[in-house]
Amino acid sequence: MAYFWLFGMLFLLVSILILRVDWTPGRYKVLHHAGPDVGIKTKMLTGWLRIEDGQIRIPGEQSLVLPLNSLRFVAVFRLHGTGRMIRIVHDHDTLFVTVVRFSIAGRFAAIDFFKTGKLARRLAFLEVAS
Repeated sequence: MAYFWLFGMLFLLVSILILRVDWTPGRYKVLHHAGPDVGIKTKMLTGWLRIEDGQIRIPGEQSLVLPLNSLRFVAVFRLHGTGRMIRIVHDHDTLFVTVVRFSIAGRFAAIDFFKTGKLARRLAFLEVAS
């Protein structure tokens, strides 16, 4: 019986490490692309999105800072029916964001459907408030 418990705990630990579950509130592991359009073959950048000090910040390979008062439009759509993606239109460009569980080189990712929806609702609320 102890072996089942030990195996279960080992499986849980490996699952958490592989999926890199983030327990930090208000921080989202995302894939993002700044540009007019996104498709299946678009190479996306990875980063951690935080909303703080009246700005959306995504530090990473190409740091991105968007003031909340520059948001014009926030919408959720399904990219080719595979997963949720958020389109953020602001003063200068369009940003595409999706929350992921893990990603391999920005080409393959497991999208977190529910966290992407939660982030979209939060951004839409902030868009209306600003």
